[in-house]
Amino acid sequence: MTNIRKIYMGLFILLLMVVLISCVRGGVRNYLNPSANFQYIKRIAVLPFNNLTDEKFAGERVRSIVIIELLSRGIFDIVEMGEIATTLKGVYEEWGYREGELVPVDKEIAKRLGERLDVQAIILGSVEEYGISRSGTGSTPIISLSLRMIDTNSGEILWQASCNKRGGSYIGRLFGLDEMTMSNLTMEVAKKIIDTLL
Repeated sequence: MTNIRKIYMGLFILLLMVVLISCVRGGVRNYLNPSANFQYIKRIAVLPFNNLTDEKFAGERVRSIVIIELLSRGIFDIVEMGEIATTLKGVYEEWGYREGELVPVDKEIAKRLGERLDVQAIILGSVEEYGISRSGTGSTPIISLSLRMIDTNSGEILWQASCNKRGGSYIGRLFGLDEMTMSNLTMEVAKKIIDTLL
């Protein structure tokens, strides 16, 4: 009887440790510029995200979800994506970049975009991972996203955050209980990251 209790107690402790480890994974790392003044930021532009994955439309999908999350907070006015595309095309042509080329946004480009789009800040993003990870008999969605907000006047980084998250918990995946979709996971990660800004 005592050995069975010890086995159950050992299994319970092991299960508790796995659940705690699953909760810790997927945390957000962030930086907030101590001298940043967000009071004057009324209007922002979310530029196209760098897509560093094999998934062709990952950057566009994640960007749309981030914009929806920002809009739902009602803190900033956000420039429409078509207006951003037109403005970017003009600015990049002036600077000698080709359409679709990855352009580093330096202080000068940030300032010019700020003037043309009438925004006080821009948000840049990178999608490092996006897709379904397959292991054994199961599969689970995974996303890795980084965002940063740049002051268009000074070119300074006001805020930066990143999150790498796998869908569902280890126990849920083990027993086939989690039904996390790529879209749901992306919304969860976008919300977690933006929570560090607002």
